[in-house]
Parts: sequence; C-alpha cells; structure tokens
Amino acid sequence: MNLQSLKSIDAEPFDRQAALQLLGRLQVPSLKDENFRFTSLPNLASYLTSEPGANVAASNLSTDVLDYPEAFTDKAQSRLSSWDPQLAQEWGDKFRNLAFWQNDYLAAWADAHARQSSGIDSSDGESRRSLEFFEGTRGLFSRRQVRVRAGESMKWIEIMLGASQEAGGLIVGVTQILVEESGSLDWIQIQDWPEQAEHYGRYLIILEKNASLKYRAIHRGGRKGQNLIRTDSAEGARIDLEAAIHLDGRRQFDYWVDNYHDAEKTQTNVRVNSIATDQAKIIFNANLKLSSKAKGTEARQKSRSFLLSPRASIEVMPKLEIAIDDVKVSHGASVSNLDENQIFYLRSRGLSEEQAKSLLIEAFMLPTLRALGSNDEARYWAHRLNISSAEETDLWK
Repeated sequence: MNLQSLKSIDAEPFDRQAALQLLGRLQVPSLKDENFRFTSLPNLASYLTSEPGANVAASNLSTDVLDYPEAFTDKAQSRLSSWDPQLAQEWGDKFRNLAFWQNDYLAAWADAHARQSSGIDSSDGESRRSLEFFEGTRGLFSRRQVRVRAGESMKWIEIMLGASQEAGGLIVGVTQILVEESGSLDWIQIQDWPEQAEHYGRYLIILEKNASLKYRAIHRGGRKGQNLIRTDSAEGARIDLEAAIHLDGRRQFDYWVDNYHDAEKTQTNVRVNSIATDQAKIIFNANLKLSSKAKGTEARQKSRSFLLSPRASIEVMPKLEIAIDDVKVSHGASVSNLDENQIFYLRSRGLSEEQAKSLLIEAFMLPTLRALGSNDEARYWAHRLNISSAEETDLWK
C-alpha cells in the first residue's frame, strides 16, 4: 500500500485534494503502533488496490431485515438529512486544526475515500435514527456529520448491524459531531456487526460552551474492531459516557476514549462495563488530558470487567495527564469473575446457575437498552444481542 494507490481511488470527498495531501504527510501505520493494534493492513491494502464492491446502506429500518415487533416499527424510520459539502469543508478544517486528529491515519483515510456521506441536524427534529447495514459486500465506508444547533436538544439512536459472513469484510467510518453552545445531544449506539467483519470507527466530537453530551452504547459484533471517541470540551461543557461491551467467540475489540479539557469548569464522567467469554479479547484505553486552562474541571473514569472464561482476556489502561491542581479527578478499574455471592443469592431464589449468570450480564446492558424509551424495543434488542432469552425478557412486561 502506498500513496499512489491511495490517489488512484475514485472518490468524491468534500475536498479530495486536501484530504490526499493530508494522507501524503502521514506514514502508513504498522501493527506495532498501538493506535492500529487490531487493524488488518492486508485487508485495507487489498481494498485500496482492487475494485471495491458495491456499498449497501439503508435509509430506513427494514422490518423484513430486522423483524421488528409491530409495536415500534412506526418509530423505526431513519431520517437522514442530505450531506452538506460546504459544512463538511468547514468542519474538516476545524477538526484538522486539533492536534489529536492530525495523526489519525484511519480517520484521514475514511474522510478521503468514503462512498457514503450523510448528515444529521437537530433542526430536522428532536429525535433522529440512523442505520448502517452490512451484507454481502466487500466493504462499507462512510462519513457523517452530526450537528446540534445552539440551544437545541436532539436524541440520536445509531444502529449498526449486518448478516454478512464474508471473510475479510471491512467497515471504516468517520463521524464528526458538533454540539453548539448550550446544545445537548442524547446519543445511543447499538453495534452488532457480522462475525466475519472488521470494523473501525472514529468519532470526533467538539462541545462548545455549556454544551452537553450523553452517550450510551452496546458493542457486540465483528471479528476485529476498534472504536475511538475523541472529545474536545469548551468552558462549562459536560460529557456523560457509558458503554457496555460483551464479546464471545474469538472476537477482538479495542475501545478508546480520549477526553481533552482545555477550558474551565468542564465535566466528564466515563463508565465502561466489559464482559469477555470464550477466547474474546477486549482492550479499554482511556486517556484524560487536562491543560493548565482547565480550572474547576471534574473528571471521572470507571471500568468494571468480567472474565467468564480462562482463555478470554481484558486489558484496561487508564491514563491521566493533569497540568493544573484546581481540579477533581478520579479513576478506578476492576477485572474479576461474576460475583459468586450474587449468583448464590439468585439461585437461592429459584434460578438456575445459567439463569443467574444471564441476569447479571443483562444488568450490565440494561441502562443502555432502557434509554431507548420503549420496553418493546429494549426487549427486542436484549434478545437479538443474546443478552437475555425470550422468556427472560417477557419478565419486563
């Protein structure tokens, strides 16, 4: 893979030449670079040097594909506003000026070569849904812009799933999110990519003065994956991030959360719960950086992890970089098996051991599912993601 092969790709980005010039200044990553720990460079090179297959993207949630309960199919329409090239150019310039974005090869590559572009804007309504669906294609490459205008609120439910079993499928996407002054974004993310696919997502987030972001996510699918969420907070901005990762088989997932605070009185609260069984591998990498301008900032990191198999592994790497004293910062991490006392208590109430374990796993995922706002939808996803059996979710009624 080289720059010439990159330039030969027929893409239509918002500024092709600028994006390619940026790529030209970046070195092709090696597997020794922790930013690309799980990235399959042969897959990426193969895609770049061959004719890509057709991309499949759905603009509506299909009841035929998802078999959604009738109770909420009327709520399942995806309403994506059109991609705005001028706005994308303005945002691209803004993100390029941020140091934490400049050396991210995958973000630059996806920005330059994505064949699917979409935009979501709070002015289109308070509640938005989007779906990316991967089935029987070589690759899905997308970029998005999400904008919450000043003083407005928006709820965004992002669903990523598929049924493809094609080995070597590659999913790469970059999403730029801007929450303007005093705006608020309630973002729910459910990810269940095919077992054979590799997926790499970049979420680059700017919060302006007194803006807020509430994020809840479930990550379940893919053979290899890496999500990187990077935030840049202005004065008074607030972030509440909660993710649940549940992997089985031989899946691998690398989850990065980088929070940068360069202004006064910002708040960040990060909680990640991980469950690994069989030979699954999870890495949670949390970076918290407070500059000398971050007076009065409060930031917390917390990670809880369960290992359900002797061959599974979970690595937790919290990192703090604090350049000022007048802040409140905490972090904590634990890796253990399911609590035997809790299992004993549940079994003493008539549950089998398997039911007791399933119930404890469900408790990890439940906050995100409840955030959907519909018990029918929460039950559907709990069953689809193998969090609970159909019989157990009937207890929610």
